[in-house]
Amino acid sequence: MPIAASILLLACSVLAPPTAAQTPDTTAARIDSFIEGAMKDLDLVPGLSLAVVREGKVVYAKGFGWADLERQEPAAAETIYYLASLSKALTGMGAAVMADEGRLDLDEPITRYFPDLRFPPRVAPADSITVRSLLTHTARFRNSGVNFYTSFVDRYDEEDLVHVLSGYSGPSEGFSYSNTNYAIASEILERAAGRPWQDVLAREVFAPVGMTSTTAYASRLPVRGLATPYLRTERGFEARPPLKTDRKITGAGGFFSNVRDLARYVIANLDDGRIDGRPVLPAAAVREVKKPQATLSATFFEFDRHAYGLGLYRAEYDGNLLLHHFGGIPGGFRSHMSFMPRHGVGVVVLQNTGGAAGAFPHIVATYVYDLLTGHPDAESRARRRLDDLSARAPERVRSLTRQVDRMDSAAAAGEVPGLHRSAYLGTYENPRLGRVRIRPGVDGLRADWGEIDAPMVPLGGNDFLVQWQPGYAPVTWTFLLSGDRVQGFDWGPRPFRRVGTDEPASGASANRRAPSPRGR
Repeated sequence: MPIAASILLLACSVLAPPTAAQTPDTTAARIDSFIEGAMKDLDLVPGLSLAVVREGKVVYAKGFGWADLERQEPAAAETIYYLASLSKALTGMGAAVMADEGRLDLDEPITRYFPDLRFPPRVAPADSITVRSLLTHTARFRNSGVNFYTSFVDRYDEEDLVHVLSGYSGPSEGFSYSNTNYAIASEILERAAGRPWQDVLAREVFAPVGMTSTTAYASRLPVRGLATPYLRTERGFEARPPLKTDRKITGAGGFFSNVRDLARYVIANLDDGRIDGRPVLPAAAVREVKKPQATLSATFFEFDRHAYGLGLYRAEYDGNLLLHHFGGIPGGFRSHMSFMPRHGVGVVVLQNTGGAAGAFPHIVATYVYDLLTGHPDAESRARRRLDDLSARAPERVRSLTRQVDRMDSAAAAGEVPGLHRSAYLGTYENPRLGRVRIRPGVDGLRADWGEIDAPMVPLGGNDFLVQWQPGYAPVTWTFLLSGDRVQGFDWGPRPFRRVGTDEPASGASANRRAPSPRGR
């Protein structure tokens, strides 16, 4: 019997079939049974928290499993998780509130805030790109370097950001989802408000809604009550190191929150900015965020997406409009926030793993929606989804295990670099991705890049294996020589040239100059 069948037969044997008339206690019991059984039998999710909203109230809020396995700290409704791209929904609301207050014009060109910005000829003129087009992912340019750098490495100063955008952007048409758009948008919020963009969101969104545990500062997170990220490998759940620092957080994916806070945010969205009948957000701003502003056609999980607002997708699920945004990173978190205006219901699911269990929050959410809307096939639909996840998970777990083990296997092979390790020391620069400093470490060479510090494992000759982020595949660097002197290295199509032997690593810069000092 498939594992999902055993999970759901238990629920069915105790609880009545799902109907619109079922009691809240019955619904809660079905949800409890479903999640507890699925987590036990799948063995893919260490911890998960769920909140359900109905008719303006949080009717369910609970944690399952462990926020931290080593400390045996249970997951709870108050457990704080990293939200990843779900953060865009909050950034979009912050922009809409500022626009409603007259402190930001969504339809003004971004050159008001970056007057020196000029795109290459093949890209739309910079003064034709608006703040709104950033927030709706219709900005008509793309820049993978900014996307990667701001997500994983460091924060640009303004001159570096303008240089990289001006010199290395490509054209884009229609709806084109990108973290770059929201990274730039958060910088614009900061310039428009005259204060850090993180504080703008706290003042305009988090505080009025009562999101007391939500922050965009990694440095302000509590020691206890914070979910540890895990990667599921063939050895079990392996804890991952912290993924974010304050300088690696943008409005594209930088917030931390819990399901109780996000449930309040859902209530405000469902009731035009009100909670318990009291206005907490401007109604016009809430409507602006939710209305369709960019068209698309895509299916994610079982959600047929057809439009995007300011940080919210619009999709159909089982004939119902579902507004939502999700988030995730391979090495530790998945987030789901959604709501159905027609039924006045919403669901928030946060879990502290990604990888093989990436779809589990959506399985939980759709099961809850099926129960709340009285779908007659709620159990069989959930069974099918769980069986599909169960069938695909083993190969995904094996793949992630191989990926994690690649660094260890390479180190165990004991390969020796082609040159003495001192020959590789120094600073290397790519005009889009900034400077990397290679320095001696306790067990070999290490690479410093912005906020990242990574080991370099020799593969033989002048090749090295480097892993910047847990959960992501290691990359190979091939060093280029002129005689016996290292001139630079290639990282796929990204060449870095050597610019010094003892300069400190710093932020992104062009070949034109050294980057400006950090620390603001």
